[in-house]
Amino acid sequence: MIGSTGVAWVDVLIVLVLLAYAVSGFRAGILVSASSLAGFLAGGALALWVLPRALAHWAGWADVPPLLQWIGLLVVLLGSAALGQFLGLRLGHRLRRGVRSSAGVTFDALGGGLLVVLTTAMVLWFLGGAARLTGSSTLSAVVGRSAILAAVDRTIPVPVGTVLAGLNTVMTGQGFPQVFGGVAREPITSVQTPDDTAALAPGVQAAGASIVRIDGQASTCRTALEGTGWVVADDYVVTNAHVVAGTDRVAVTSPGTRRPADAVVVHFDPRTDLAILHVPGLSARPLTLGEDVERGDSVAVAGYPLAGPYAVEPARVRDRLVARGLDITGREEVTRDVYSLRAPVQPGNSGGPVLDEQGRVVGVVFARSLDDPDTGYALTLAEVSRGVAMAVGETRGVATGACVKAG
Repeated sequence: MIGSTGVAWVDVLIVLVLLAYAVSGFRAGILVSASSLAGFLAGGALALWVLPRALAHWAGWADVPPLLQWIGLLVVLLGSAALGQFLGLRLGHRLRRGVRSSAGVTFDALGGGLLVVLTTAMVLWFLGGAARLTGSSTLSAVVGRSAILAAVDRTIPVPVGTVLAGLNTVMTGQGFPQVFGGVAREPITSVQTPDDTAALAPGVQAAGASIVRIDGQASTCRTALEGTGWVVADDYVVTNAHVVAGTDRVAVTSPGTRRPADAVVVHFDPRTDLAILHVPGLSARPLTLGEDVERGDSVAVAGYPLAGPYAVEPARVRDRLVARGLDITGREEVTRDVYSLRAPVQPGNSGGPVLDEQGRVVGVVFARSLDDPDTGYALTLAEVSRGVAMAVGETRGVATGACVKAG
């Protein structure tokens, strides 16, 4: 909630926390505070290194609800950091006994206050980033309203998502890549409620024959992946890279058929989040590529949400954005040309087409908002066409990287 002064309550809380820790740091001094900080960071870093490797070998981890996964991870992470901090504190108190001059005591106190404020701000930034990755739109919205966390995010050169990348790879939440890499609220443009103009259009209904379900098996991490794809050329299907990441077997099921067809990944781009599959003998006809769409245009999102039956949802274009976010691994910053859509994007929709009223493809669904459950994101044709031009005609498989959870 934003107060009458325009200040979010979460920022008021952050200021109070920073003031309390400033007093604590002033009393402790810079030697104790620095030793405590070093121990805290060492303990946290150790947990960030160990947790992804340990959980990758626990088959039951995938059955734990996403929010509980994050709570458990943060408890272990902060517990390890607290243990390191305790050991650092003991070392710091020993060092401080050697400071006896008045000037040294003053510098020690002021430096301690400043160091603890900066450190606390970074820890809150880290926790805010973790909250935005839980899949909870409520938590994401609270963090996104904070002007203080947004300012810290702009100051720190490393996106918070890259710091959390190791933990994010073992999460089984919504499974989508981060469209925006920071903790600030996403720019969501208000548009009218979508109508059925595009969703019920004859061209969109006919396009369903060329929209396929994709199932992947990643034996190295004992994971099954599901998503959507669409036929872009004879025997070639477009989907998202995160739908087939880490797979050693990919199958495509066309509408009206029960037997999946084996597919080969011939193009894999984890930065854009685009993959092209070669499916020999695929009978479905290629879809036509359309033109750029504008804010307010009526479109449709088609696919297999929640690994269920084929569905077409009405949608409306919110905006076209140049989004600075993270690749599908969460480790590298990328820039994408995307459409923001007013649409209920679900896991399983990934890789599905955004269709105009004529049933032509105008974008590819790849993510949904962390802040608004009625907002999804699609790659523009400008992002997709380069990969298609490179892949069509290729038959040799390419590496698909490490496992990620498909959305």
